[in-house]
Amino acid sequence: MELGITPIVTSGLVMQLLAGSKIIKVDNNVREDRALLNGDQKLLGILIAIGEVVAYVLSRMYDSVGQLGVGNAILIIVQL
Repeated sequence: MELGITPIVTSGLVMQLLAGSKIIKVDNNVREDRALLNGDQKLLGILIAIGEVVAYVLSRMYDSVGQLGVGNAILIIVQL
């Protein structure tokens, strides 16, 4: 696994920052609010992971997309 836990940690930090600065309203005493915050954190983690993977492939970390081919580049994105 190339990405490790960075998308999860980053999404957790972003969600805590948004909740702490009152950009999003979260009451930690309410079970539904905590569940919604955790779900949003997981979704944000997936989006961050997709962004990082696309950046890895486009930055020629594995090889240029021209040499890899579009099909192989898509397979690398899906695999990561």
